[in-house]
Amino acid sequence: MTIYLAWTTYLLFSFLISLLTRNLFKKTILRKVSFSLTLSFLITSWFTLPGSQDIAPIISIFLANVLENSENNIFRLLRPLGFIFFVILTLDFLYGYLKSRN
Repeated sequence: MTIYLAWTTYLLFSFLISLLTRNLFKKTILRKVSFSLTLSFLITSWFTLPGSQDIAPIISIFLANVLENSENNIFRLLRPLGFIFFVILTLDFLYGYLKSRN
């Protein structure tokens, strides 16, 4: 039960940080890209080590690898990050398109 509360809190704070980042820009494209990039960096989760069953946010895995000078493949984190970024950006553009039609 505690893990669900922790992840829910983490996701809510991630969404709030992304919304605050979005408000830093005036242009629509920059707003959408900054929101999508920030949210995807914060909410994308992946396996901590190849072959492991433990899951953690990508940003923490990346920071741990950089600080430890680990030779784990950082590029393995780009696939889920890119996918989540693309999905969030597409949904944001679709939402903006549908909102402008009404």
